[in-house]
Amino acid sequence: MRRFLCPLLGVLFGCTLAQAQHLVFTMRTFPTCPVLISSIESSPEYGFQSLSVLDDSGKGIASIRLSVVLTLGSDEQVVDGGTVYVNLQPGDHKDIDVFLGQRRSLMQAAQELHLSVARAIVFVESVDFADGTRWDPGAPAVDLPAWPLRQK
Repeated sequence: MRRFLCPLLGVLFGCTLAQAQHLVFTMRTFPTCPVLISSIESSPEYGFQSLSVLDDSGKGIASIRLSVVLTLGSDEQVVDGGTVYVNLQPGDHKDIDVFLGQRRSLMQAAQELHLSVARAIVFVESVDFADGTRWDPGAPAVDLPAWPLRQK
């Protein structure tokens, strides 16, 4: 009996490993977002160890609120997030450490959601400017006409 039980357990364990989740790390930028994420850097522990960001606005930026979601078809689940305090001037490009998307937690969430391939997406949730104003995706775009202006 033991002779058959060991190989059977080995096959079951191998099948479990074959169904292990695969994580893909990417980013999203809203069209009106004043901060562009140009690249991500991963580490063995974090899917988003650091980000390269660019201040694409005309104001200085004091902090950036980031979120990480796992995609579930057309739905998403927030799995991580945090605020990073930065001193970005218009046009500045910096690499900032964010330490988001702990791989072990993402793998567990993907397993609980029965995802064989999980896509983790980091995006800017809001931006606090140095002058005290704030941007978020629901804010109206400033200085963009609602319709094209007529040529005279």
